[in-house]
Amino acid sequence: MSQAFNVAPRTNEHLGAVLDALSTLLPHVAWVNRPAQSGQNDSFVKRHRHGLITGRGGVFECSSLTLELTLMSPDACYPFRHHSPAEFHLVLSPGQWYGEGVGWWSPGAEGVAFNPPSRIHAMKSMDAPLLALWGLMY
Repeated sequence: MSQAFNVAPRTNEHLGAVLDALSTLLPHVAWVNRPAQSGQNDSFVKRHRHGLITGRGGVFECSSLTLELTLMSPDACYPFRHHSPAEFHLVLSPGQWYGEGVGWWSPGAEGVAFNPPSRIHAMKSMDAPLLALWGLMY
């Protein structure tokens, strides 16, 4: 995991500071796989991990915000999904995001992707690992 932080682009001092701050949390973060839901391709299960920072069971308990890190191996695609809370991603390395009505796009490192409630969305890594900080707002 720390290797992904070391190779994440530090395109400016602010992104570098975010990566440095997050790396101090790494020893305390529980990393988990998300199982595939019914009808989803489960090839992503072995190719990604989520690290819970805030929320139930996280490093910091919080009932109004879930904040996690996502790490995906190269050439992995997180399945299309939708859920009622709004979701944001602070993109820490190159990757692509999909949004219903928008299609696939690349916000770039230090970009932001936002999914309004119930919008179908997905993300995928390219030829390098994808690292993103994301949150669900309740």
